[in-house]
Amino acid sequence: MSDTPHELQESRILRTELLWAFGVGIFVAASLSMIVFTALTIKINPPSNVERIDPKTLHLSGEFAEQNLGTTVFGDGTVVIKSTPGHTVGHQVLFVKLPKTGPIVLSGDLYHYSGERTLNRMPDREKTAGTPESRSKIEALVKETGAQLWIGHDIVGFAKLKKSPEYYE
Repeated sequence: MSDTPHELQESRILRTELLWAFGVGIFVAASLSMIVFTALTIKINPPSNVERIDPKTLHLSGEFAEQNLGTTVFGDGTVVIKSTPGHTVGHQVLFVKLPKTGPIVLSGDLYHYSGERTLNRMPDREKTAGTPESRSKIEALVKETGAQLWIGHDIVGFAKLKKSPEYYE
């Protein structure tokens, strides 16, 4: 008995689908093999542009030494970001030197209100998290540069500052 045209067409469709399934299977296997091979070789031989650093000794020398911490934004010292861990591990304050106003330190959350500064108070959890050291460092900067210290949450201090459209030069 001979196959009818309908049965031949179904047979052809089935062979085509099986061929595509086989091709997709080979493609998936090859892709997974490449991923596994790449993962293993990079794990064994990391790329040469990766710099390994030891976080326990990072702060002891070079650009990350405590005395060198701070990033000058324009290279001339008019805007400097200073690391002040304590409130959070990555907390920072901003030192800005304006031509007419002079130097200003924007304290972020180093102080929450001016009373913390005068009374030397801080949240208990910050006492061992670096806040005392960060405050000492910033107080020295304020003294050395004659900067104004603007405390972010100080309502009384904020009330005395210029508001838009006024500005500081």
